[in-house]
Amino acid sequence: RRLVARLALAADTDFPRSLFVVGADGGHGSAKVAVDLGLSLAFDGHRVTVADFEGGEITRYLQMDGRKRGASLFRRSNPVDSAGITFDRFTLRAGSGPTLVLPRSRPGSLSAEEADTVVADLSADTDALIVHGPPPTRSRGTLSWAGATLGTLLVAAAGQTRVRDLARAVEALEPLGPKLLGAVLLTAAPDPSAQPEEPPTRRTDRPRPRGGGTPVRSRVP
Repeated sequence: RRLVARLALAADTDFPRSLFVVGADGGHGSAKVAVDLGLSLAFDGHRVTVADFEGGEITRYLQMDGRKRGASLFRRSNPVDSAGITFDRFTLRAGSGPTLVLPRSRPGSLSAEEADTVVADLSADTDALIVHGPPPTRSRGTLSWAGATLGTLLVAAAGQTRVRDLARAVEALEPLGPKLLGAVLLTAAPDPSAQPEEPPTRRTDRPRPRGGGTPVRSRVP
């Protein structure tokens, strides 16, 4: 919740209607931040969509790939097509939460115009769209997603992200200018083996997502 407030402050408005969350390196850290932001906004009554273009990090983080009971918490809803890509949508079976959007096949390097189209289509029926994508040093399409959204958040994990990788990621994102809203440092590495909690069913009983990230600064120059 503190991160949501700081992002709104950095954007000089309410929480950005579209936000790109990207890790300085691969791993579950940026997926955790994207999911927790979506949960926090959804618990406050907002319609939220979380789209994953990182190659399945969010599904692995939520254990939607058939392991244990993670997949049983979600149900598939109607797919959506945009820019020649078919996206599957998933919602929680109980309670309220963000809608997860996953491409059936990992898209290649989309043009800026195609990324704009996808972001506009996925934002049509939602209050906030959170796009999770690959590190900028690993995919040329990262800047397309960052350019199509209203703001970008960079994620680093303490004890995992190397300083040189963080520096390279910041350098790669420099063309965004003020659209690079800030950075988050995960002080505790997320446990990929942890099962997602059962979603609450009543608003008065809804626990807030535990903050796994610490805002580092409001803006990255």
